[in-house]
Amino acid sequence: MLPSRSSSHRAALASALLLALASTSSFASTMTGDDDELHYDDAGHATLTLDGANGTRIRNVAEGTEPTDAVNLNQMEAGDMMAVAAAKKYADVGDDATLAAANVHADAGDVQTLAASKAYTDQKFAVWNDTFAHYQQQVDLRFDRTDARIDRSGAMQTAMAQMTASAAGVRTVNRMAVGVGAQNGKAALSLGYQRALGDKAALTIGAAFSGNERSAGVGYGFGW
Repeated sequence: MLPSRSSSHRAALASALLLALASTSSFASTMTGDDDELHYDDAGHATLTLDGANGTRIRNVAEGTEPTDAVNLNQMEAGDMMAVAAAKKYADVGDDATLAAANVHADAGDVQTLAASKAYTDQKFAVWNDTFAHYQQQVDLRFDRTDARIDRSGAMQTAMAQMTASAAGVRTVNRMAVGVGAQNGKAALSLGYQRALGDKAALTIGAAFSGNERSAGVGYGFGW
């Protein structure tokens, strides 16, 4: 009696037996009684054909270990799963790298766009600030000039009042008077002439000066 063998070992022995039978010119099948169900296609034994009408399924095939060994369905499916897993891992790594590169590019673009926008905005605001500052200076200058003219006008009015008051106190036919006035640092000078027209009338002429400002006036008074 032969010693016990494993299933794969028995399958290998069966395959070897079939190949040995196929090496003969012909043999009778113990399963169907047909001749030449397994044969080589040429004298060089390069290819082998099984004569099943719809193909022949070989069962209990051990997993191949050498590069030229046949493989069974389990090995093929395992190889397919490994190939799919490797492809998925490669794709995931590629996706991560692509996403990281896209994020870096997008961030760089955002920073550049923000910097350009900020520079443009700063430039526009700088122009607006310069324009507003110039306008403000012009307004301030005009207010200063207006204030100065108001102060000169007030000083001239004071000078004219002092001049007329001084002329009114003189009891002669012809009278000359001078008045001086000041307001907020601005000074004015007033000169006047008055002539008595009898006891019941008088004519007064006067002028005032303060910087570039000038004013003059004529007055006539009478009584009964």
